[in-house]
Amino acid sequence: MRKSRLVQVCSILMMLMAIVRLVFGIMMINFFSTALTFGAVGKDLMRLAGATAWVLILHSLLLAVCGFLGAVNWDEPMAAGKCAVWGAVTLILGLAGNVMQAMTGYGVSYVAWTTGALVPALFLIAALHFARHAKIFKLSDQKPIVTEGGD
Repeated sequence: MRKSRLVQVCSILMMLMAIVRLVFGIMMINFFSTALTFGAVGKDLMRLAGATAWVLILHSLLLAVCGFLGAVNWDEPMAAGKCAVWGAVTLILGLAGNVMQAMTGYGVSYVAWTTGALVPALFLIAALHFARHAKIFKLSDQKPIVTEGGD
């Protein structure tokens, strides 16, 4: 049976990064609601910040789901395609969250880019690599077709 340790390690990282991303989303809501209370930001910026915070929270949930999916299926080659699709969706949403976070002026740190882009990209690469090797080994495990009496 073919297994992928890289998918397993990336899955564990994704579950840990989900917690970090969730904390960032909650901190962003707290920061901008406090700034709105004191009149430091306008309502338009607050709407953008609220949308960004919800994208970060949704991304943290997707990170957790994707990490759980990879942790469960790290030894199942036929589920590698499903992991790759979830990884791609997580990567796209993470990049969107990072861009929105930069637009609000909240700042973008290396932690945000690690949780939003680097770890999902590593997971996607690992899942695609695992899927490719699963197809190669599946094809090589098939027995040749033998026909009788014909050229």
